[in-house]
Amino acid sequence: GQWRLGYCYEKGIGVEKSLEQAVKLYAESAKQGNSEGQWRLGVCYQLGIGVEKDLKKAFAMYAESAKQGNSDGQWRLGVCYQLGIGVEKDLKKAFAMYAESAKQGNSDGQWRLGVCYQLGIGVEKSLEQAVKLYAESANQGNADGQSRLEAMKLLI
Repeated sequence: GQWRLGYCYEKGIGVEKSLEQAVKLYAESAKQGNSEGQWRLGVCYQLGIGVEKDLKKAFAMYAESAKQGNSDGQWRLGVCYQLGIGVEKDLKKAFAMYAESAKQGNSDGQWRLGVCYQLGIGVEKSLEQAVKLYAESANQGNADGQSRLEAMKLLI
């Protein structure tokens, strides 16, 4: 419940918005090993939401969440590896994290894995695989998956 209450404070849902309180609750949740609290705290560190920006801490929180199999933590860790956020770039690890997330049906993981296949990020290019993954993401209502699927129609 701590991370959920933290989310309420972050967004001002039913309580007065307080980013500092949100971070405190995410941190308490993360300290207790909650994977949802971990990746949400990672976002705070990555973007400087209610706390000073710290990319190494963001990476560490995403890694803890991903280690527990959290699909949001996995694709966020993939972004870190792809872009070098708090860690040295490693496109093969980025691909692997997106694949883990997509395997669980995470729509963000799916479209990001599609990008890997489209552009050859950590894997050999395959427009067929990219379209398949964009469609899976789009079918879940993911706007990024939908726009990438539409863009692919222009390329193929």
